[in-house]
Amino acid sequence: MQAGDYRALSLGSLSAILVALAVWAIVWGPGGGGPAVMLDGPLFVATDDGERRDGVAATGVVAFVNGCILLVEPNAGEVSLVVWHRGTTWDNSSQEIVFTPDRRAGFGDEVRAGGGAYSVGELDASGDVKALLEPCSSFTDSGKVTVLSGTPDDLVIQPGA
Repeated sequence: MQAGDYRALSLGSLSAILVALAVWAIVWGPGGGGPAVMLDGPLFVATDDGERRDGVAATGVVAFVNGCILLVEPNAGEVSLVVWHRGTTWDNSSQEIVFTPDRRAGFGDEVRAGGGAYSVGELDASGDVKALLEPCSSFTDSGKVTVLSGTPDDLVIQPGA
């Protein structure tokens, strides 16, 4: 080959490169660019305290619907799927969301919080977590997930009846 000459990739080489890129995207992928999310029992929980969008209220009664923990606003009929603050855990024995040892919310309790709306695709989550986020987000009118901003101390929790 002389200067200025170039060699085209064979169809086989190009196919191999595309397959390698596809495997990388599926297995390791660049993530959604949004907050990182993991599971703790049935809860979706942020894995970092990074910047969050604001402007969305997540208000409602804690409910368990088809394997999803949702906030359901009975009067307005609005449903929120929430990604809870980092460090939030699920207590399986008491069936409660644990924010701190002294702050918990169970089924029937009302929770009010603020955050930002994200599509499932924007969240940085494994394929298994996204596979659970998708059907849960279908219960919301917008199909969006509310990622809470602030800290658990910002939550307003009213015990249920």
